[in-house]
Amino acid sequence: MGAPDLLVTKFTIPPVRGRLLLRAALIERLNQGGTLPLVLLSAGAGFGKTTLLSAWVSQYPHPVAWLSLDRLDNDPLGFWTAVLTTLRTRFPAIGEAALAQVQAQQQLQMTTLLTTLINDLAGAGEEIMLILDDYHVIDEPGIHTTLQFLLDHAPSRLHLVLSSRVDPPLALSRLRARGQMAELRDTDLRVSEQEGAHFLQQVMDIHLSAQDEQRLAQRTEGWLAGLQLAALSLSTRADPSAWVTTFHGSQRLLLDYFQEEILAHQKPSVRRFLLRASILPRMHASLCQAVTGNAASQEILEALERSNLFVMHLEEQRQWYRLHDLFREALLARLQATQPDLVPTLYERAAHWYEHQGLLPDAVEAALGAGTFSYAAHLMERCIDQQSFRNAYHTLCRWVEQLPEELLQTQPILSFWYALSTTFTSLRRTPAFWPRIEASLQWAEQGFEAQGEPEHLGEALELHAELAFFQDDLASTLALARAATPLLSEQNFMFATNLLTRGLEQLHAGQLSAAWQDFLEGLRRAERLGSLTATLAASLLLAEVCLARGELYQAARYCRQTLASAEEDLWAFQQQLMTASGDRDPFFLSWAYHSLAQLACEWNDLATAQHALAQAQALGDDPAKGVHVWTSGGLIRARLLHCRGETTAALHLLEAWEQQTRFPWALRALRASQARLHLAMGNLPAVEEWSRARADFFGLRVRERERELPYVQQEEEALLLVRLFLAHEQAGAALQELARWKAQAESQGRTHGLLEILLLEALAHQADRAFPRARASLLQALRLAQPGQYQRLFLDEGQVMATLLKSSLKEIQEKDTAAYVRGLLDAFAQEQMNASVVSSPGPSPLLEPLTAQEQRVLQLLAAGASNQEIATQLVIQLSTARKHVANILGKVGAANRTQAIARAREYGLL
Repeated sequence: MGAPDLLVTKFTIPPVRGRLLLRAALIERLNQGGTLPLVLLSAGAGFGKTTLLSAWVSQYPHPVAWLSLDRLDNDPLGFWTAVLTTLRTRFPAIGEAALAQVQAQQQLQMTTLLTTLINDLAGAGEEIMLILDDYHVIDEPGIHTTLQFLLDHAPSRLHLVLSSRVDPPLALSRLRARGQMAELRDTDLRVSEQEGAHFLQQVMDIHLSAQDEQRLAQRTEGWLAGLQLAALSLSTRADPSAWVTTFHGSQRLLLDYFQEEILAHQKPSVRRFLLRASILPRMHASLCQAVTGNAASQEILEALERSNLFVMHLEEQRQWYRLHDLFREALLARLQATQPDLVPTLYERAAHWYEHQGLLPDAVEAALGAGTFSYAAHLMERCIDQQSFRNAYHTLCRWVEQLPEELLQTQPILSFWYALSTTFTSLRRTPAFWPRIEASLQWAEQGFEAQGEPEHLGEALELHAELAFFQDDLASTLALARAATPLLSEQNFMFATNLLTRGLEQLHAGQLSAAWQDFLEGLRRAERLGSLTATLAASLLLAEVCLARGELYQAARYCRQTLASAEEDLWAFQQQLMTASGDRDPFFLSWAYHSLAQLACEWNDLATAQHALAQAQALGDDPAKGVHVWTSGGLIRARLLHCRGETTAALHLLEAWEQQTRFPWALRALRASQARLHLAMGNLPAVEEWSRARADFFGLRVRERERELPYVQQEEEALLLVRLFLAHEQAGAALQELARWKAQAESQGRTHGLLEILLLEALAHQADRAFPRARASLLQALRLAQPGQYQRLFLDEGQVMATLLKSSLKEIQEKDTAAYVRGLLDAFAQEQMNASVVSSPGPSPLLEPLTAQEQRVLQLLAAGASNQEIATQLVIQLSTARKHVANILGKVGAANRTQAIARAREYGLL
């Protein structure tokens, strides 16, 4: 479903009526505020916001782009298509390239789109005024975030005007503090007694005594719509003064009075027309005739406008009209109360008219209003572009969620696209929503299979595989992907994802060459399709292969490439951080930061590793949203604590995280890491207990299920057993176990695993007093490790490894390798020095001193301020506040805010 066909009336500035209440003071305020980045008109319905803006624009000396928003704009794709289109209607040089991005057959990257638009705005040779009317209909958080991005980065020549019934969730306090916005509220828009008298006399042609005019203005409390309702009633009264004396002015009473009195004074044909047309957000004579059955619809619309009965035309040709919102709401309430059986029929008539005009999204809305769900489902399918990523996923989700479940079960296309849409929208990719997605996929698979549609079945199976991956069900992930593979053609938009899943299976088995080819081809196809998520996943999976091959620097490049690509769509990730709703988790950003932390740790750059972990921490830790990343992050943090000599703290961290996960293999990885730390502390009984538990993990014999474990986890557990053999001085058993894993690592080109095996082999030969063999194994490891500049693998083996390195140095002929060994020995010396500092009393030094701004942020953290509150108080952007918090966590070596505050007090910073 691409951008919907757009009515020209959405971009047409509402014409100014011949008789209009002149509000010169407000016009002047708009003139002054129009030089600022933002003007906000925030007031309830009926205060004349749209009328005031149209009157102002009629006097404004420069072109103005106007967009009247409605519910169908509640999708980032549709919203920005409408914004770009309205800009281009008034400023042809603005937005052409950005609109081309929207229309491209690829997944839209919002920051790229907005950057293109902002560059156009910056290059414009004139002031750009953009008015978004009725912004209160927008409730999609992603739209608010992107609009804030535009406000934050737009050039000074852009002036945005928002008209809304409620304050939009933008950074208004910051704009106020900087003097970058003007605002008019209901207190400003209320008509004065003098303005009320003028309105009655000049606009409504009602003449009262000064006392009655004053009384009526007081009773309506300056509410313009209420004054108009009262005037309409007065026009039929023989004794207006007596009526004013008994009139009450609350909005609710006025609306009730309208239903009882104003409508009752219309001709039956007009009353019937108004009630039936009230289902229409916008009215066209042909549409009204189709809905109401009245052939004189054009004449009635023109007459209603002339009589000031809350009807206004939307363009000079007087083909499109709309009712005042309050008037329409009152009419619709009356219709639903008096003729409820007629309402579905009217909506269905409107749906057919929209369909015949090619306005399919409007047709879907009307069909849903009619409750004709089968018809609505048919229209929805026609809206979907089935080989593209440019669908209005938010709108599609909202539509499908209104369909009865029993109907959705018979609509495999909609079931599939509903499940797919949830992966591109916020608030939905959470465990609580998984059963609903899985049910939709099962209905899709059953339907496609029954209908004999193998290509669509392959799409559903591949999407189901992705869902299984996020549920930590790797076996189902691979099985579903295998089933999808023969069904998907290479041209299918899900083929790139299928390649990645197939590559994951190869990586799981340790087949690095095959995995590399699948990931690389998957990356190429994802980039051609414009699929951001598949592109990010492919880059990170290629980094995993590089790490397994021992190509650490290449792995780091892929991770940084991922971060750069993710920044192109940063608005989506910021959305989660700006709201408490957990919108769309930053899975790929977190994955990249954790991988960079792992690489920095391998290079023994602990400060950089801690900083990368802090960046990931700032994005939020939720084991239910990417258990793989969450678990690996926990292991890296524990390893970093251990490297700093805080092994007990590392154990406590793992024990706490063990209580938070329900995923069996994540538990297994956490417990293996705990056993490794116990071994480092010399707690052999705890390691032996782990070994016994491993043999019967969750009641499943480990040998029966070992093949389901990724090779990395299998190898890690096997090498931990080797370390236990060495601790018990069983060098022969250790060497026998190592031989099996060494042969496999060599045949598969898994340099990273081979390095650890060779180091353990060297230590086993050393323990067995086979010194030449020990040095031979060590020398092989050094030659493999030197290009990647490994350090931590050697340092983690302790002083016995340092001794072995010293004894081997004289046998090394290659200058580069010898220099590498001397660097390792220097690192061992520094490690000993750090250990002595940690063991001495007194606080640990900071990894890097705090800046003055970071000290201010730290004080606010200690006071319990949120990131948003920090940004507001320091008058900085929210992203900057998060960056400062992440820097503080990294510098004090903390995993979260609570720990950071405790350490800051320990270090005397608070």
